[in-house]
Amino acid sequence: IQKHELKWVKRYIEHAFLYKEESPAITDIAHSLLEGERLEIPEANLLQKRKHFVYRELLEEIKDRSEIAWAPLLTFRFGNYHHLLMKAAAAAIDEYKWEQEYQTMVEECRHYLKHHLPVYSMIHVQLTDKPVFLNEKKEPIDQWTRLHYLKPALVFEKSLPFEYMVVSPLVSFAPDLLHVYTDMEEGTVETLRMIFQENVIVHPMKEWPLLS
Repeated sequence: IQKHELKWVKRYIEHAFLYKEESPAITDIAHSLLEGERLEIPEANLLQKRKHFVYRELLEEIKDRSEIAWAPLLTFRFGNYHHLLMKAAAAAIDEYKWEQEYQTMVEECRHYLKHHLPVYSMIHVQLTDKPVFLNEKKEPIDQWTRLHYLKPALVFEKSLPFEYMVVSPLVSFAPDLLHVYTDMEEGTVETLRMIFQENVIVHPMKEWPLLS
């Protein structure tokens, strides 16, 4: 596994899926996936069991003989193991494509903020299941107003119903300053930090203005 695994995965990426130029970056993702560092990917749990397929074939190989014939073992006996490595390569490619799309969207959002005047100078947003938006006067920004100003080209959360969207409406409003209220520091918060950079301030949920 230590000697051959990444080499095989890289070969699948380059020759089965034809991602030769992107191969180093995708192979790095596949390596982290195989090492159990990307548990959010659906295939991660299955891949953690891949060594059992190696152990089982080795056991069959040494039952009735004192030496291992490595060449035929590696070539013919590891079919299920190689099938899982192919899955790892495919999952790594999907993750790579998603990361590239994500970075492109972040850059497009930054460009929009830089070249458009703000609809509101300041926005407060509470990150709940259905986010709540307030303007600089701490008045609610209703769903219809958010929909009216939404720029279709900036839709970040394509799989979500509009009422659950956070990033796309905020970028469309292009505020000079953004106050985010949440007790989480992952996911949406990280994306907002990348887009708004020094113009975003994160507060704990207990500081939400309508609670005072």
